[in-house]
Amino acid sequence: MIERITFIDSETKKELLGTYIKQGTEIVPVGEALLENPKMELHIPQKRRTSMSEGVKQLLKDMLAANPQDRPDAFELETRMDQVTCAA
Repeated sequence: MIERITFIDSETKKELLGTYIKQGTEIVPVGEALLENPKMELHIPQKRRTSMSEGVKQLLKDMLAANPQDRPDAFELETRMDQVTCAA
Protein backbone atom coordinates (compact mmCIF):
# COMPACT_ATOMS: atom_id res chain seq x y z
CA MET A 1 0.00 0.00 0.00
CA ILE A 2 1.36 3.42 -0.94
CA GLU A 3 0.81 6.32 1.46
CA ARG A 4 1.53 10.03 1.12
CA ILE A 5 2.80 11.53 4.37
CA THR A 6 3.46 15.20 5.14
CA PHE A 7 6.28 15.92 7.58
CA ILE A 8 8.51 18.81 8.71
CA ASP A 9 12.21 18.57 7.78
CA SER A 10 14.25 19.10 10.96
CA GLU A 11 17.05 21.03 9.20
CA THR A 12 15.14 23.32 6.84
CA LYS A 13 11.89 23.47 8.87
CA LYS A 14 10.01 23.12 5.58
CA GLU A 15 6.91 21.00 5.18
CA LEU A 16 7.63 18.10 2.83
CA LEU A 17 5.44 15.51 1.19
CA GLY A 18 6.84 11.98 1.08
CA THR A 19 5.61 8.79 -0.55
CA TYR A 20 5.94 5.64 1.49
CA ILE A 21 5.15 1.96 1.05
CA LYS A 22 3.97 -0.31 3.81
CA GLN A 23 6.08 -3.49 3.91
CA GLY A 24 4.64 -5.76 6.55
CA THR A 25 4.60 -3.65 9.71
CA GLU A 26 7.21 -1.15 8.48
CA ILE A 27 6.64 2.03 6.49
CA VAL A 28 9.59 2.74 4.18
CA PRO A 29 10.23 5.49 1.60
CA VAL A 30 9.49 4.53 -2.00
CA GLY A 31 13.12 5.17 -2.97
CA GLU A 32 14.38 2.73 -0.35
CA ALA A 33 11.81 0.13 -1.42
CA LEU A 34 12.88 0.54 -5.06
CA LEU A 35 16.54 0.01 -4.11
CA GLU A 36 15.62 -3.28 -2.43
CA ASN A 37 13.23 -4.38 -5.20
CA PRO A 38 13.85 -2.34 -8.41
CA LYS A 39 11.15 -4.08 -10.46
CA MET A 40 8.65 -3.87 -7.56
CA GLU A 41 7.88 -7.56 -8.01
CA LEU A 42 5.46 -8.61 -5.33
CA HIS A 43 5.86 -11.89 -3.53
CA ILE A 44 2.50 -13.61 -3.58
CA PRO A 45 2.57 -16.37 -0.98
CA GLN A 46 1.16 -19.69 -2.11
CA LYS A 47 -0.15 -22.49 0.03
CA ARG A 48 1.71 -25.75 -0.40
CA ARG A 49 -1.40 -27.53 -1.58
CA THR A 50 -3.22 -25.44 -4.10
CA SER A 51 -5.97 -26.39 -6.47
CA MET A 52 -5.03 -23.54 -8.79
CA SER A 53 -3.65 -24.69 -12.14
CA GLU A 54 -0.40 -23.33 -13.56
CA GLY A 55 -2.41 -21.63 -16.32
CA VAL A 56 -4.50 -19.71 -13.77
CA LYS A 57 -1.37 -18.77 -11.78
CA GLN A 58 0.32 -17.44 -14.93
CA LEU A 59 -2.80 -15.53 -15.94
CA LEU A 60 -2.98 -13.88 -12.50
CA LYS A 61 0.70 -12.91 -12.68
CA ASP A 62 0.14 -11.44 -16.16
CA MET A 63 -2.89 -9.48 -14.91
CA LEU A 64 -0.76 -8.02 -12.09
CA ALA A 65 2.14 -7.00 -14.36
CA ALA A 66 3.76 -3.71 -13.32
CA ASN A 67 3.68 -2.43 -16.90
CA PRO A 68 0.06 -1.95 -18.06
CA GLN A 69 1.12 -2.78 -21.63
CA ASP A 70 2.09 -6.28 -20.47
CA ARG A 71 -1.35 -6.96 -18.99
CA PRO A 72 -3.92 -8.84 -21.08
CA ASP A 73 -6.69 -6.75 -22.61
CA ALA A 74 -10.36 -7.71 -22.14
CA PHE A 75 -10.50 -9.89 -25.27
CA GLU A 76 -7.28 -11.74 -24.42
CA LEU A 77 -8.44 -12.14 -20.81
CA GLU A 78 -11.72 -13.71 -21.92
CA THR A 79 -9.90 -16.07 -24.30
CA ARG A 80 -7.33 -17.12 -21.71
CA MET A 81 -10.02 -17.56 -19.02
CA ASP A 82 -11.84 -19.93 -21.37
CA GLN A 83 -8.59 -21.82 -22.00
CA VAL A 84 -7.62 -22.24 -18.34
CA THR A 85 -11.11 -23.08 -17.10
CA CYS A 86 -11.78 -25.61 -19.85
CA ALA A 87 -8.32 -27.16 -19.39
CA ALA A 88 -8.81 -27.60 -15.64
